[in-house]
Amino acid sequence: MPENDGKTLLDGKTMLPADGKEILYLSKNTDKRWGSFAAGSGVFTTRGSDFTTGAVTLGADYRVADNFILGAAVGYAHTCAPLHAGGSFTVNSGLISLYATAYNKGFYVDGIVGAGYHSYDTRRASTGGFARGETDGASIHTYLGGGYDCHFGAFTIGAIASLRYTNVAVDGFTEHGSLARYRVTSGSLDALQSAIGLKLAYTWNLGGVIVTPMVRAQWGHEYLDTRGTVNPRDPFTAQGTDIGRDSLLLHAGASVRFSPTVSVFGFYSGDIGRDKYTVHSVNGGVSISF
Repeated sequence: MPENDGKTLLDGKTMLPADGKEILYLSKNTDKRWGSFAAGSGVFTTRGSDFTTGAVTLGADYRVADNFILGAAVGYAHTCAPLHAGGSFTVNSGLISLYATAYNKGFYVDGIVGAGYHSYDTRRASTGGFARGETDGASIHTYLGGGYDCHFGAFTIGAIASLRYTNVAVDGFTEHGSLARYRVTSGSLDALQSAIGLKLAYTWNLGGVIVTPMVRAQWGHEYLDTRGTVNPRDPFTAQGTDIGRDSLLLHAGASVRFSPTVSVFGFYSGDIGRDKYTVHSVNGGVSISF
């Protein structure tokens, strides 16, 4: 098993809460009650090993009142990592989330709650061939964030803060196909991360096409798991790579609104400066209101 088995799911949890979702709220078009979006993302994580995740998310929401939106989203993600001597580690994940946002006079609050199912496949070089293992697990994720926006002409400057919790549980299994097999017990991971910082956006009207570049910088702090030990192996426990608790969260990109109903978005996100742990991701998609 890799040292951070299951930890990639904690990194990938940002996929479903969807960085791009906030783009739907930039225009706050009260003439349209229904909204939908489709987004794809790529996440590149370094934590002892290099993990690569590809994901797609689909969602729809309804404006219950002029300043209140409810929605749901579903997503699929595939994570893979090479292991020593031709081994590999892959995870296939399906997730579902419910979200809500409320805003008034510059203030806004976003909330997300969801769950996921994950299947794991491992291939580890061992005595007498490759040891293989298959198992599955579940996760829950919650998010609460908000802020306040100040407008100065075409500029928007805002203070932002959030709290995110994720729990990932993995069932035990016994490897097969090798003379030296591990029996892997069940385990779970908990992550609780706060973020606080500032954002800056500027809106251009280019012949009726609204272009809004945005940058966001936050200090992130992890309160719970920093080792990532899950599925301890009998007769001993495999220790994960201990990582730092504090990091710089960067988010930069733009949305382009072609009409009151159609817009596209693309963003880069980075979790950097954390000891032995780095995440880079790209996210893009389209949103349609009607």
